[in-house]
Amino acid sequence: MRWWLPVGAAGLIGVALAGGCAWSADPADSSDGSGSRSLPGVVACAETIAVGDVTAVSEQGDRVTVTLGAVRYLKPETGAATLTATAARPPGAPVKGDRALVVVHDAGDVDLFTGADVDAEWAWMERALPDSRGIDTGGCGGE
Repeated sequence: MRWWLPVGAAGLIGVALAGGCAWSADPADSSDGSGSRSLPGVVACAETIAVGDVTAVSEQGDRVTVTLGAVRYLKPETGAATLTATAARPPGAPVKGDRALVVVHDAGDVDLFTGADVDAEWAWMERALPDSRGIDTGGCGGE
C-alpha cells in the first residue's frame, strides 16, 4: 500500500471540513463594517423580494424572463399581483407552474430561485429583514 494515499485522503477530508466551517461562518460579521456583505446587507440592498407561482417563461439566449403571480412580498411589504423579471438562466430554469423566489437588486440584477431553494432562501432573508432596516443603503453600490 502506498503511504501517501491515506495521508492524501486525510488531507482532502481536512480541507473539505475547513471549507464547510468557513461556509457556515456567520456572514453577518463583515470585515468592512458596512454591513453590505452581511445577510442583512443583502436584504437591505434588494429592491424587491417576492415569492409566487410562475405564470409565464420566455428564454432569450442565456437569459430567462419570468412572470410571477406574486403570492407574498418580503420587500417591499406589498406589491403588484404580477411581477416580471429577467435573470441569467439558472440551472433547471423555471417552467410555468413552478414556485419561485425573485430578488431584484438595486442594480437591476435579479436572482431567481426555484424548487427546494425557495424555502431556504426565503427563510434567511426573512430572518435578516429586521436587521436590514438599520443599514444605510447608500453604500449598496449596485448589489
